[in-house]
Amino acid sequence: MKRRTWLQQIGATLALLPFARLRAWQRPALFSANDIAALNGIAEVVLPTALTAQDRADVVQKFIDWHTNYKAGADMGHTYGGSVLRPASGPAVATR
Repeated sequence: MKRRTWLQQIGATLALLPFARLRAWQRPALFSANDIAALNGIAEVVLPTALTAQDRADVVQKFIDWHTNYKAGADMGHTYGGSVLRPASGPAVATR
C-alpha cells in the first residue's frame, strides 16, 4: 500500500467521525427511566444470585444496547457449514 493511499484512508476515517457521533446522538430513546428501573428490578429477581449488582447492571445495559441497535430486516447470513441463507430478521420487539 502506498503512503498516499494510507493517508487518504486515515483522513477519510477522521472526517467521518463527527457524523458517526451525530447519528448516535439522534437515536431515539426506546426505554424511559421507568422502563430501565423495571428492567433492573426484573434482573434482580431473574438473574443468578452469584452475580454482583454491577454484573446485573451490565447485563441490563447490554440488553438495552441490543434493543437500541437492533435493525429490522437485517440479513441473518447462514449457519456454520450451511449454504442456505436464513430469512431476514423480524420487526423490533422493543417497539411493541
